[in-house]
Amino acid sequence: MKKILLVFVSLIFASVVSAAGSPYLAAAVNGNKTSSAMSATPGKAPFFIIYDEKGVYLETVANPYKDEEGAGPMAINMLKEKGIKVFAAENFPGERFKGFLKSKGVSPAVFKGTADNAAKSLIKKK
Repeated sequence: MKKILLVFVSLIFASVVSAAGSPYLAAAVNGNKTSSAMSATPGKAPFFIIYDEKGVYLETVANPYKDEEGAGPMAINMLKEKGIKVFAAENFPGERFKGFLKSKGVSPAVFKGTADNAAKSLIKKK
């Protein structure tokens, strides 16, 4: 009986864990909530809000590089390791930043508004 219960609990746990999708979109934002405004300085944004391919919120990540020189590439590498495919910000500092994103297989997306609105709009266009 204990084995059956253990297997049953394991299956339920596995289905709950697998219900969350894979990281798809990272939104560079000024606050730590999904209602936070997009950042105009993406590499130095204080937080990144991560969504899956369906627009479901996954996590908020504090940017450990926000005060560093060369923050953009370090932040993008961190997010790429999480598996993101799209990086959204209010603005990008130039073509070099966009080129770096593309070289990592990440699509840049400009969006003004909140992280939630960016996810809804950008993932719908996918």
